[in-house]
Amino acid sequence: MNASHEFSPTSLQFVVLTACVLAACSGTVQPEERMPEPTKPSHREAVQVLLQPALDARVFDGLAVAIIEPSGVETMFWGEAAPAKPVDTSTVFEIGSITKVFTSILLMDAVQRGELELQLSLASLLKDATALTAQPSVDADWSSITLEQLATHHSGLARLPAPFEPPDYDNPYAHLREEDMLRALREMPLAHPVGQQYAYSNFAVGLLGQLIAMQRGQPYEELLQARVLVPLGLLDTHLQRSAYEAQRLAVPHDADGREVSAWDFGALQGCGALRSTLPDMIRFVQLAMGLESSTLASALQQMQVARLPAEGGQSIGLGWHISPSGIVWHNGGTGGFRSFVGYSPEHAYGVVVLSNTATGMVDALASALMMHLEGAPAKLDVDPWVELPAQTLQRYEGQYELAPGVIFDIRREGQRLSAQLSGQPAVYVYPESETLFNYRVVPAQLVFAEDASSLTLLQNGLELPAKRLSE
Repeated sequence: MNASHEFSPTSLQFVVLTACVLAACSGTVQPEERMPEPTKPSHREAVQVLLQPALDARVFDGLAVAIIEPSGVETMFWGEAAPAKPVDTSTVFEIGSITKVFTSILLMDAVQRGELELQLSLASLLKDATALTAQPSVDADWSSITLEQLATHHSGLARLPAPFEPPDYDNPYAHLREEDMLRALREMPLAHPVGQQYAYSNFAVGLLGQLIAMQRGQPYEELLQARVLVPLGLLDTHLQRSAYEAQRLAVPHDADGREVSAWDFGALQGCGALRSTLPDMIRFVQLAMGLESSTLASALQQMQVARLPAEGGQSIGLGWHISPSGIVWHNGGTGGFRSFVGYSPEHAYGVVVLSNTATGMVDALASALMMHLEGAPAKLDVDPWVELPAQTLQRYEGQYELAPGVIFDIRREGQRLSAQLSGQPAVYVYPESETLFNYRVVPAQLVFAEDASSLTLLQNGLELPAKRLSE
């Protein structure tokens, strides 16, 4: 559930995931003051066995996991938040699109206060917005979109406000302003008819956060802090990096383990800007499950009601997705982090997974943990990473022509190979054998001829040969 940028100089389309796929109080909640004793019996050994293939393949730089049950909470940590600094309860992660659930809490709280209505249309809410009324809209149907449709991804709005031309793709949303959002609302045609289908939209939920803030006459950050984060006791969850001591923020990494930039979200704050810790996410799940009480208990309960269909036979409530088996969940991703929170009302367990590596393996791990907790066989499907001698990797260095003007540039970087297709960024490929290399950023493989005279790209059921060019 993360925004993506596409690099496709030819009909071949490599999707490089960059996720989305985000105040005033800077106090740190001491987790040992509020976390129950570990669950008995312990899940630690089973989780270690489940996770070991991913650890062996060095998929994660740092990882924090919690299993939540009525009898207690068990926390587990692997890897580093920063060089020589292990991940622990104080480590801060970007939680990306999990922020959307918090924006929906803000909405439901305003509804229960009598300040807003779920069926309130944008036309009613923005009737005095000169940015929208000064000139005709390309698609006036946006005016009938309701707040509920924004929260449930049934607004018809595109995934991102256009034109989307970040000055810095390493921090792609930081430049967006409120006026950019309103201009996009007026000038962009709808991607789908209003209310007709589920279409995940960062634009829609980011806009929702701004609209609630505009209606109350307060910045989104202040409103979220005062009405949601403090009442829920999430005192270590914030939007701004400056809310934390610098050494607590985990170093972000892409799926290949390269250090990347942390993200800021500008006017799209409501879709993905929050940062948090494992103890705060544990408390959040406990509150959602009803294991802890708060003044927002009624709002939290109402948000879990399935309202509309989503993808793959799922449903969506306000913010939360609901699987066919009843799992209530949301994930999140930014350029250097991946996160998941979810729980089963039927089986009374919850799961939190946070990583400072932007890998989809976080979602796979969360799913496997849930299977384990329900007593089903669970495993992670992880491509192995075999160490190859430097001379073997060096043998494959060179350029390979996939099509006229479309060249694979293969280079050795230490114990790894990088592969760069014309017009696309260089990404690592990981050896499974002496000739077979797996991508991690896309489901694809490279197979080298033993004499390195050619390679074959395996992707989407296709086998695409590329002949090595003369030096």
